[in-house]
Formats: sequence, C-alpha cells, structure tokens
Amino acid sequence: MGSDGADAFADKVENAKKAGIRFDPARGLVPLRVWAQEWLERRVIGESTRRNYEGFIRNHLVPRLGRKMLAGVARRDVEGFARDVHASDRGAGGLHGQ
Repeated sequence: MGSDGADAFADKVENAKKAGIRFDPARGLVPLRVWAQEWLERRVIGESTRRNYEGFIRNHLVPRLGRKMLAGVARRDVEGFARDVHASDRGAGGLHGQ
C-alpha cells in the first residue's frame, strides 16, 4: 500500500473511531464456513429459500472459500469465486436447473 493508500486507510480508521464504530479483530478469525452457517441461522426466510441457500453454501462457497478466515478473504477471492460460479452456472444449465 503506497503512502496515499496508507493515509486513506488511516483517515478511514479515524473517521470510524469518531463515529463510534468499533471492530472486533477476533471476529475476523472466524472461518468463512462458520460465519456462513451463523449468517444462515439468523435469516428469517422460507424453507425452500433456506434449502437453496444451504445448497449454495455447501456446494459452492465452502469448497472454494470455506477454510479462509473472514479477515483473509480478499476482493480478488470474491471476484474469482463469483466468476467461477457464473461460469459453472452457464455450463450446468443454471443453478436453479440442477
């Protein structure tokens, strides 16, 4: 990160502190697979939607990114994941067609 990037990050942190926003660094040490399960458990959704989400998490998210800690998930990881899911969606007749 260049000096411009470091200065921008420092400004962002200072603004968050002034706004009273606090981040729990330990929360970033949670594996994405655990966080995804906790996220799903908090959703108020219909049963078929829950099954669809569970299948997506189990079949796509966990195999690709599930071992990464939240703090270790980078933008390039998410972009690559989205690209791969999109490509497999086209090749398999769509996620909904499976």
